[in-house]
Amino acid sequence: LVNTAMEIIDKTGNVLSGPASLATFFSGHGFTIHSLSDPVVLFDESIVNASGPNGRFIIVVLDFTSTTTTDSLDFAISNDADATHGFTNFRQVNVGETSFFADQPRLGVNADAYFVEFNMFSTTSGLYDHPQIFTIQKSNFLTGGLTTFHHDLANTLFSVDPANMHGAASGGPEYF
Repeated sequence: LVNTAMEIIDKTGNVLSGPASLATFFSGHGFTIHSLSDPVVLFDESIVNASGPNGRFIIVVLDFTSTTTTDSLDFAISNDADATHGFTNFRQVNVGETSFFADQPRLGVNADAYFVEFNMFSTTSGLYDHPQIFTIQKSNFLTGGLTTFHHDLANTLFSVDPANMHGAASGGPEYF
């Protein structure tokens, strides 16, 4: 996964799918694609699938228009542990709070949610303002729904990486 394209390879390096444009991957799901940047992919082994091996891939990417307008986060989750079986629940959400644009997303996971951290910049001045934690409730997202919320952190912080909490218990903390 790079800024403009994705490719699925097996553990020995054989290409199974792609390369394919990220714009093509995210197109056709009811929202407009602009300029995609800073994609992140994560394998969440905690998801129990109905059949086959457990786990799913989640892909997030910034959908950027300009530094003077807010931007969006596009994301999707694989159908199962094999990325060649396709993706579902394609979503686009505004992450700019009307006066900020997001940059440099970082992705983490615990038993209950996906956490995306952004560095937020002013759409007026272009200067850094604060980090934001954007949370996607996992149980709702896995069944086709979407429940999100965000929290702004102090502007003395920058690039607060969410942890990948392997083996975390439901209701447990998320570390940054």
